[in-house]
Amino acid sequence: MVDTLTPVQQKAIELMIDGTHTMKEIAVQCEVSYQTLRKWRMKKEFIAELASLRREACSEAQQRLMAKANHAADRLIEMMDDPEANRVNFQASKLVLELALQSGFVEFEERLLVLEEALAERQV
Repeated sequence: MVDTLTPVQQKAIELMIDGTHTMKEIAVQCEVSYQTLRKWRMKKEFIAELASLRREACSEAQQRLMAKANHAADRLIEMMDDPEANRVNFQASKLVLELALQSGFVEFEERLLVLEEALAERQV
């Protein structure tokens, strides 16, 4: 899919995935007009590549959270009976564990969607 996009379009997608720039800033960095960037965002190839890279970024984040889930659970257990436990560490560990568990459900939903789409194609 990337082959059909220009290097400038690929750069725009990377900046969008980064999430630290506004669309106007991305247009400036890519040296295109804001209108051009908006037109690109309507093209099927651009949309598909952006979605693919977003899924990849989310998958990487999910893997990192899952890798830390056991550590977060251990820390929560340690802090349960510790009156001196740092509230910030407790909240961070709790959040990592919650997000890791939620991401497992997201992965399950994505797999289910792929299966449903494959089944729908077979029925056509």
